[in-house]
Amino acid sequence: MSEISIRIGEVDGTAELDDALEATRALLRALPLHGELTHGMWSGMTGEFDARVAAGEDDPRVIGLAPGSIALDPEHGLGIVSYGNAESRTALGPHYVVRLGEFRGRRAELLAVLGRMHDEGNKPIVLGRSAGDDRAGA
Repeated sequence: MSEISIRIGEVDGTAELDDALEATRALLRALPLHGELTHGMWSGMTGEFDARVAAGEDDPRVIGLAPGSIALDPEHGLGIVSYGNAESRTALGPHYVVRLGEFRGRRAELLAVLGRMHDEGNKPIVLGRSAGDDRAGA
């Protein structure tokens, strides 16, 4: 597992990502990522940001996310964070994403700031290397 730093709005925390996934390795190479977190187009509570990262063909896909999940939508190059249960579906059926990992450090605070997006609007998001991660380029 790789640990990354995550900042949403004014809240700093950490997340653990699954190293076995090609998408995780691509995301680690792309760090730091700075973006704007907007409401997701999911059935449930998610935010999306431009991740500009591709997933591997063999990376497992899911349609449902639990609170605190971090995922990648390889079709649209979007990063996804969930702050409640969420499922991706469209009029054409399910839309699959790669679940990369989940919030760890300051999880409750990160979920709370995401939950306020409905009332407060979009939030800045920054993903970076954790202070203790010395694996440049993963």
